[in-house]
Amino acid sequence: MRDLGRPSFPSRKIFRRTLGNGWRRDQCNMLKQAVIVLLSAAIVYWIIGLAVKLGVFRPVFNHSPGKCFHLEGIEDGSEDIQALPNGLAFISSGINIKQNTQGAGPVGKIYLFDFNHPKKSPVELKIVGDEKYKILNPHGISLWTDPKTGDPYLYVVNHTPTGDAVDKFRIHSDTKTLEHLRRIENEPNIYSINDLVVVGEDQFYYSNDKYFSVYTEVAFNLHWGSVGFFNGKNAVLVETGLFLPNGIAVSKDQKHIYLADIGNEEIRVYEKNADNSLTFRQSISLQGTLPDNIDVDQETGDLWIGAHPSLIKFVKHMQNVKEIKTPSQVLRIRNPDSSSPEVIEVYSNDGVQLSGSSVAVRFGKSMLIGTVFDRALYCPLSCA
Repeated sequence: MRDLGRPSFPSRKIFRRTLGNGWRRDQCNMLKQAVIVLLSAAIVYWIIGLAVKLGVFRPVFNHSPGKCFHLEGIEDGSEDIQALPNGLAFISSGINIKQNTQGAGPVGKIYLFDFNHPKKSPVELKIVGDEKYKILNPHGISLWTDPKTGDPYLYVVNHTPTGDAVDKFRIHSDTKTLEHLRRIENEPNIYSINDLVVVGEDQFYYSNDKYFSVYTEVAFNLHWGSVGFFNGKNAVLVETGLFLPNGIAVSKDQKHIYLADIGNEEIRVYEKNADNSLTFRQSISLQGTLPDNIDVDQETGDLWIGAHPSLIKFVKHMQNVKEIKTPSQVLRIRNPDSSSPEVIEVYSNDGVQLSGSSVAVRFGKSMLIGTVFDRALYCPLSCA
């Protein structure tokens, strides 16, 4: 029989080396798996957060304060509405957000509507003045009445082919005309203006809703919006680091500035200082809806807000405004300057009756709702 001899075993040194290498490999694999799990969790969290922000899961329930009807003649939007104490309301229509890239789209207009005669169709106001000022791509608008003469003026955010501007008009209600007086343009701090509120002759606060791109700033939670003040000669930024600021308004007593913050789904309340700077006081949560324009009730001081319940549906609506509908919502905020403001939903629709509400104005026992690209809706109010 052949002697096989004693079995051979690896030395203790080799065994320890092999065991050590295996342990290190296991640790590396575990670390890699942990990193993958954490990254996957972070991505899922980001996707869910973005879906919530876009309103993917947000339900809409139809209700209105009365029997509403559409205004005749307005088909290409009623993005902002401002009303005088006598019931004459001014409507900006025909905003073309693709003008600078495609050059095609609706024609910008300003309409006049009389709350005292709601069945009458709005009338287009003709612009008087230099031909180059007769072309409008209107966005936010603001009224100002000269305290000395009582003459009303209309300031219009105008997205011109050469850049953003603000146009000033004298209103001639008797002849249904707007007399162009001034264009404010080429201001470095007015670069993506959305809305404005006039607080004195040629003096106004305004919102820059973005710095680069809405889609980028939403996707990556970038707070690059701002609020500025134009003092009659130049514009300065008075608030930065905002997440898609939109509508802006001044309180009835002229002491506070209200700002619609789309990104954070809230209304921000600021104290208006003597030097025109702003001091943040509080935010009013809107519980999952995106505020657009703000109108201040001149009787009660309440805020009336046109809002978008679903950002993702509104974005799709922007791609095909005639075929794709998006929900509408109107909110009323009572006591906005107090420590306990009350938020009330006045109107809500899935988009069939009205798509993309952007503003709501109350006059007496009635309300007019405007939209970014759709029609305008008149509603009676049982409780004003």
